[in-house]
Amino acid sequence: MRRLVLARFFNCPVDQVEDSQYEDEYVFRYDDSDYLVITEEEADKELREQIPHNLFQINPFFLKRHLKIDISTEVLQHFLYDMCENCRLIFWELIADKETFLQDITNTYGRGLFLAWYDRREVRVRTANDTFYYIYRVSGPLS
Repeated sequence: MRRLVLARFFNCPVDQVEDSQYEDEYVFRYDDSDYLVITEEEADKELREQIPHNLFQINPFFLKRHLKIDISTEVLQHFLYDMCENCRLIFWELIADKETFLQDITNTYGRGLFLAWYDRREVRVRTANDTFYYIYRVSGPLS
């Protein structure tokens, strides 16, 4: 079904959508680019998995509002941008309410920033049976 969703999105024959080089059953290749095609529930789950490793992409002022500790923005920036990746995981654990944080992330930044590694965009596609899929471009040719 996901292959068909991507083919319809690009208005191409389904046989032009191929398996990707990624070892992920939800990633497909079309026209030298790879696309993640997932449901909303899967997108939320994937976002939850990606956020702890990508806190450096979030504005430190935004992140600071969600922490259990009081820390200066400058120190927070230093840890997020200049220190090791494990610091990001530590700050993930210092988030007071992860569900609220994830909802704020989705409302403020969208999931595309974290799931569409190539262009940071999320595309929502509705199927004939009113199921929604989300398409994220995860790789492509360098221009």
